Amino acid sequence: MDLETLFLLPFAAGQFIYIAASDLIPEIKAHHGTARNLVHLVCFALGATLLWLLAVVVG
Repeated sequence: MDLETLFLLPFAAGQFIYIAASDLIPEIKAHHGTARNLVHLVCFALGATLLWLLAVVVG
C-alpha cells in the first residue's frame, strides 16, 4: 500500500463516519460554542487516528 493511500484511506473513512453521525445526531450540527466544537474535533481526530492505527496494524 503506498503512502498516500495509507494516510488518505483512514481520513476518508473518518469523514464518512462523521457525516453519517452528523445526520443521525443533529446536535453535532448545532453550534454550541468553541469548547463543544473543539470536543467534536478531538473526537473526530481520535476516530481517524484509530482507523489509521488499525490500517497500520492489520495492513
